[in-house]
Amino acid sequence: MFTSRMTQLALIGIVSMLWGGGSQGFADELPHVFHGIVSQSQPRAADFTLTGHTDKPVRLGDFQGKLVMLYFGYTFCPGICPTTLAEVAQALQTLGPKAAEKVQVLMISVDPERDTLDRMAAYLAHFNAAFLGLTGTPDEIAKTAASYGIYYKKYEGTTADSYSVDHTSMVIVVDEKGLVQLLFPFGTPASAMADDLAALLHDAAPASAGHEIQVENAWGRSLPSVVTDGDFYMTIRNRGNTPDKLKGGHSPACGMVMLYEGYQTPQGAMGMRPVQGGFIEIPPQGLVELKAGGFHIMCMGRKEDFASGIRLPLTLEFETSGEVTVPVNIGVGPTHSQSSYR
Repeated sequence: MFTSRMTQLALIGIVSMLWGGGSQGFADELPHVFHGIVSQSQPRAADFTLTGHTDKPVRLGDFQGKLVMLYFGYTFCPGICPTTLAEVAQALQTLGPKAAEKVQVLMISVDPERDTLDRMAAYLAHFNAAFLGLTGTPDEIAKTAASYGIYYKKYEGTTADSYSVDHTSMVIVVDEKGLVQLLFPFGTPASAMADDLAALLHDAAPASAGHEIQVENAWGRSLPSVVTDGDFYMTIRNRGNTPDKLKGGHSPACGMVMLYEGYQTPQGAMGMRPVQGGFIEIPPQGLVELKAGGFHIMCMGRKEDFASGIRLPLTLEFETSGEVTVPVNIGVGPTHSQSSYR
């Protein structure tokens, strides 16, 4: 449950404790406009040791190198918890399996008396088999919750086992270095979570073999609902000293993603076809512009509306750099944003 004034005050308290305010980015270093509340001070997340639903001890530090989505809830929660966990599960599905492997969801029970290990395992598996439930003694839970500014309180029911627990409902995102980066308040939709997580994963991408890929101004045109295929455009820079090849991609918004090129016949007619050789070469210290009439990315059999103002996740597959996921802005032209992925 998430109904009491005390719960609302607790949410305000943790926002004040961890965040200087509702900023739109990390000190203007990232062009991404975040949907969640972004940390200005980036405090280190409090470590803890609790018992996982696997009956093994679990530390927050065990997941260094991944993004951690930390949620305090309980399995008897009638509406707020399952709604939040369903949105989180959908967000990971939107990211795609490879990106989702870089995210760990932890639910810490605020009802350790009733949330047994078996019950938590069955409950969380309903949403995503990779979700991990954590519990502990009442004192351990209270200490962990307090370290994150989480408020919770038991309210007795008509029987001893029918009580409810009022609690702060939010998802705290801890980055791969153990720093608190982002907060998703209750009601944040899955698409917004996926968009923000993709941006954080991009920023965390490690350096690779002397090259650096930079993607700028990824965008696509808004389309009528009857149009089934759409184009994605962007500029791809290779700031390293080694050539790379864009070999393809995938997106949950598309049935298939293909690399296309425009061409002109001797008679002056315009057409387009799959790129010759099946790849687009990105030269060292060079760039390739994907644009209408030239190289571009085709979203075949689109599964989502291309409505102006939305962002769609697109994963690009490079021969050397591997997979890079970028948000594609749908509108009437590029937004002149820039994102670096190493």
